[in-house]
Amino acid sequence: MLPLGSNTLNSGLLLLKAVAFCLVIQCVKTQDRPSDGTIRLQGTLPYQGRLEVYYRGSWGTVCDDRFQKPDADVVCRELGFSGGSDRVITTGFSNEFASGTGEIWMDGVSCRGSEEKLSQCSFNGWGIHDCRHYEDVAIICKYTAPTLPPSTSLPTLSDNNVRVTCPGPNYRLGECNNCSTYTSACRAPDPRRPAIIGVVEMLIDGKWYPIPRKNWNVNAAKVVCGQLGYPRAGPSPNINRIFPTKSCSNSHTSAQCDSINDFNDRLSRTVTEGLTCTGGENKLNDCYFQSYNINPSSPASVATVQCYFDDLRTEKCKDRNQNNKELYRLRGGPVPWKGRVEVKVGGVWGSICDLFWDLNDADIVCRNLGFGTAKKVETRSFYGRASDSVHFSGLKCTGTEQMLSQCTRTTGAQLPREINSYCYQHSGDAAVECNIPQFCPKEKEVRFTGTGVDKFTEVKGPSGWGRLCFSSISTYNEAHVMCREVSDELAARYIPIKDPQYRGRSYVVEFKCTGDEISTSECRRTFRTSSCINYTRIDCTAGMPDLVPNLKKFQSSLESFAYTSPTPMFYLSCALEENCLSSSAHQHANNPSHIRRLLRFDSLTMNYGTATFLPNLEPHEWEWHACHQHYHSFEAFIHYDVLNRAGEKVAEGHKASFCLEDSMCDFGGYSSYRCSTGRQGISVNCGDLYARHLDCQWIDITDLPINRNYIVRQIVNADNLVGESDSKNNVIQCEIFFRGDSFPFIVSNCTHSDH
Repeated sequence: MLPLGSNTLNSGLLLLKAVAFCLVIQCVKTQDRPSDGTIRLQGTLPYQGRLEVYYRGSWGTVCDDRFQKPDADVVCRELGFSGGSDRVITTGFSNEFASGTGEIWMDGVSCRGSEEKLSQCSFNGWGIHDCRHYEDVAIICKYTAPTLPPSTSLPTLSDNNVRVTCPGPNYRLGECNNCSTYTSACRAPDPRRPAIIGVVEMLIDGKWYPIPRKNWNVNAAKVVCGQLGYPRAGPSPNINRIFPTKSCSNSHTSAQCDSINDFNDRLSRTVTEGLTCTGGENKLNDCYFQSYNINPSSPASVATVQCYFDDLRTEKCKDRNQNNKELYRLRGGPVPWKGRVEVKVGGVWGSICDLFWDLNDADIVCRNLGFGTAKKVETRSFYGRASDSVHFSGLKCTGTEQMLSQCTRTTGAQLPREINSYCYQHSGDAAVECNIPQFCPKEKEVRFTGTGVDKFTEVKGPSGWGRLCFSSISTYNEAHVMCREVSDELAARYIPIKDPQYRGRSYVVEFKCTGDEISTSECRRTFRTSSCINYTRIDCTAGMPDLVPNLKKFQSSLESFAYTSPTPMFYLSCALEENCLSSSAHQHANNPSHIRRLLRFDSLTMNYGTATFLPNLEPHEWEWHACHQHYHSFEAFIHYDVLNRAGEKVAEGHKASFCLEDSMCDFGGYSSYRCSTGRQGISVNCGDLYARHLDCQWIDITDLPINRNYIVRQIVNADNLVGESDSKNNVIQCEIFFRGDSFPFIVSNCTHSDH
């Protein structure tokens, strides 16, 4: 036996400490352990999920045998949802909630409805059942969101009641940044760095309060970033990155101290309790909240966020979604974040029918385009009709999917005939307006002054504001960009306007715009101060026509009569006068028996926009052509070309618009323009047909070598004389192999510039 010494005493003390520690831990564990009969819902939100019960140290499920709404009402009231249950679900027969594992503790549950707890209801007994886990019960309780106090409108750049905020402008000690510089280029400003980073605040009763950090996670950050116009959220940054110096000292300036003290005061209170988001919500208010109570707080207890641009923003970037099955684009809208939704599936662009179309569906489109969540959805072809396929209808997305094809949906084959017709005639093409980033304030460089007929366009040049000379605008590209900058609209027309009394500054500006820019500052510009005879008036509008040539009509007309039409000059005198023949025909003007080879075809041009297409000239400006006894309202409405395989133009023609009329109308279109009435135009959802038997409805290919491949092309409104919401869909073409007059030509590979 060893003598009792200091080592033995120390060992004994250590043993006593260890026992005491274990007792404390066991006590804590016992206190944390739920009592038998405790229930919970295992789901993404507190008020819904698979029902589980705690018994003898483990959680188990409840079988659906005899389980009905009165039983679910008891569960919901026990969990604090006084409205009772909304739905009872069996997990094996629904994809909303997963089945459980382990124990099945309760079966044969039957409640009277007055019980306070589920364990007070009758059931077979703990663990006594004849069930499998596919019979597990799931419940959705009735959840009434807490009343949101009335809030004033956001005094910045959007109508959100959520924002990212920073210490005052004089602080300049952290990495905080709460606005972005927009670019319409393919790549956004350095997607590796946060576009914005700061403290998350919510507007409550006219005042801004931070959100508490408790319960804040990546799902909530994703919702906030999407609501603010960003497709991605990063990990929540430490408050020290945003607000590293939280107390004022002698080393700080008076202005810095004011910023520090002000931000400390703002972070001393937070709003909301019990925040839970799935990440699929459209905005933060859609998440679960227990209350909008205001509580004391500190800088370390507030939620922070950092939002990112996507690597690529537009479908022009060839490698966007290169590993995905789907590409997305918006068409027909005045700005890149508004428009008709189109999806490219299997190499073909198509639209989405608006059946069940909602914000959850639209969120997926907006995020894939590099924007945030959807701000608003539109239906019934609000931004005009597509012209080809319909890829989806009856979408039912949760908002968490990566692609639309991952959503559940009602396919066309399951729809009634009348609804199928509604979808596939493009009467219900879906549209969206996406949330866009919080742009840093920037002064506009275009404005309109005056009203009515005396409305002038002014630009901000090197010497200040001045009127824009009319000679500065050569196409609708520039006019569209100016309307977009001023009012998020497009240009309906631009016309010269005189003002002999004006003595102020004026500019001639050489613009080089593609038409896709958001503001004139993105175009290349050269300013020159000059006096003007004519100034510029631009009329902006939300509704625009959209001409789309019909590819099927063009292709079928080429295939159904696949021969050249040999025609003597005797019948072509008017065509020669109107320049509908190639230049070599003039050498044979006095030889009526000379034969020209004419390639004839049909041209059907539809107006799938939201406004009537009208000639660019007023009726009194139309030119009378005596030979055909009609007026020309366009110099050339459609250009017809033949190109060789190298893309070089080897023959051309044009179709002078002797009469624009509604030759036919799709479902929902109404004919308003007829040659017989002297009114020219193409109504919405109507089309103008030039049949191949008409004069000048051809290309003169007399001089083309035979036994070669060519491309036959049509371009509608080629000179852009009338503004459209989308001019990218104005070209169709087919390849032909021309073997000579005695042989049919072979038609292949017909394509549309938009498909």
